[in-house]
Amino acid sequence: MRWLFGFSLFWTVALAPALGAEASDPTLLIDRHARPDAYGPDLHGDATGRPYRYETLEGETVRGPVKPNAYGPGVHQDQYGRPVHAVPQF
Repeated sequence: MRWLFGFSLFWTVALAPALGAEASDPTLLIDRHARPDAYGPDLHGDATGRPYRYETLEGETVRGPVKPNAYGPGVHQDQYGRPVHAVPQF
């Protein structure tokens, strides 16, 4: 019985940071199961149907293909090599 409690405690502690990171960063949820151009040109839909678009760090809307997670989780690359982020359109 002790080993079962210890085992469950271990997995709870081991998985908590991973689940917490996804819940605190909305771009990680947006990028999964994305539907490109779901609401028109350059206006995409995430797994829950919320619209979003890709923007550069300067706020310019990205038109064209995007290489996902090129610079790390949630940081993509546009056709010119610039880092872009998914920005929700609420």
